[in-house]
Amino acid sequence: MGLQVERIDHLGIVAGIIQDLGLVAQIDQRIPPAKDEKITAGQAVAGMILSGLGFSDRPMSLTPQFFAQRPIGYLLGDETLDADYFNHFKLGRTLDEVYRYGCSLLFAELSLSACTQEGIDMRVGHLDTTSMSFYGEYSAGEVEITEESTAEVPVNVTYGYSRDHRPDLKQVLQELLVSQDGGVPMWTQTWSGNSNDSEIFRKRAEALSQAFAVGPGPKCLVADAKLYSEMTLEQLSLMPYVTRVPGTLKRAGEAIYTAQCETDNWHTFDAENYYKEIQEGDERWVIVFSEAAEERSQKSVNKKIQTEAVELEKQLKKLQRTLFSCEPDGKKAVEALFKQQKFHVLQAVEVEPESGFTKAGRPRKNAEQSAKGFRIRVSYSVDAEAQEDKELAGACYILATNTAAEDLSASDVIRAYKQQDKVERGFRFLKDPHFFTSALFLKKPERVESLLMVMVLALLVYSIAERRLRSILAAQQETLPNQIKQPTAT
Repeated sequence: MGLQVERIDHLGIVAGIIQDLGLVAQIDQRIPPAKDEKITAGQAVAGMILSGLGFSDRPMSLTPQFFAQRPIGYLLGDETLDADYFNHFKLGRTLDEVYRYGCSLLFAELSLSACTQEGIDMRVGHLDTTSMSFYGEYSAGEVEITEESTAEVPVNVTYGYSRDHRPDLKQVLQELLVSQDGGVPMWTQTWSGNSNDSEIFRKRAEALSQAFAVGPGPKCLVADAKLYSEMTLEQLSLMPYVTRVPGTLKRAGEAIYTAQCETDNWHTFDAENYYKEIQEGDERWVIVFSEAAEERSQKSVNKKIQTEAVELEKQLKKLQRTLFSCEPDGKKAVEALFKQQKFHVLQAVEVEPESGFTKAGRPRKNAEQSAKGFRIRVSYSVDAEAQEDKELAGACYILATNTAAEDLSASDVIRAYKQQDKVERGFRFLKDPHFFTSALFLKKPERVESLLMVMVLALLVYSIAERRLRSILAAQQETLPNQIKQPTAT
């Protein structure tokens, strides 16, 4: 019985936030209910949020069972509601209506209202994408799209690069933009499973740059290395950004090797962008050194050296068994082999002639031996300079920003990028096996897209609840026990 009360109290907090934010009324204002409907679209969406945040581990079709033992009237503020009203027919039609209105548009409007009401600082936004895997077949275009609809073409649930390491499953890509203040979602959009991250980031940077001067949204965009590409360059120059420079860029490696990280473990300088369109002085690079990353890099490089040494020994044994017709051939083969090595260098190569009888069988008495060919003997060592360079490259990373030093210092740039884990935590929340775990088995991509938006809407409610709780704990200087019974304020 105690567990049931605890569950109701937990859902009561969620329901209170839904009512405080006015989500039901705002959705009903945009998606008016039909005359014969017993519950509105707003109430249906609120029911799905409660079911998801109840972590019931049930398919969406069993939502009525979830509410059967819970005070649905108290939770949604309407005593006339019945659990049976939340059947899969009504929830499915609601997802269709959400799609017709426009999933991303509806979420953006609800999120802007919630962030404004809660006083959330939206000046810095963290952007990333992840893959959501699906089973089965999907047929698009079953929802009728009217001229008044703001919905786009349904996403294609198909194969693509899987961040879940499940290339055997079809997927869609989920884009998420969250605030640095509390990790509250500000934007979400679903893309086809084979979409390119650079293209997604380019479109988002373009949209944000257009809204930069007029909207209350992000004034600085933070993202990982996928944002720093030639495809997004034109849009990046129109708004402040902080992003990681891809380690594959040749100039990035040169900068790491030549920089001397100071006692604060970073080195900053004005640098000409890798791409010619940004002129020198328009961008700063901050090279960050991490002791933890250095330790990981050393282990990784040592493992690569050992692996390369094993393979090198196999190749050398094969060469040493080979009988070359002349000295230059033997030396040429050895030099070609060591040109392929990343961590080993050739010290010396000796070519020794080998004599023997030219004819097969038992030699005649007093037969003279002649030169048959040449064999090689090789000595080599680990390339200490290459090892050090690789370890240094793994211990450092570069952040690029076009903000002025007086607006965003080097330490502020590093701090902003480290807050990128807020969007990663959002993805972990959405992929929790107990959160909407069975609800993604839908037949139509339109409903998949709508339900993913509802899931992010649940994340919005959850993050605001978390932010409120942390604010109260900080104000009262109190703590709560975490999962291992240790006091924490976060």
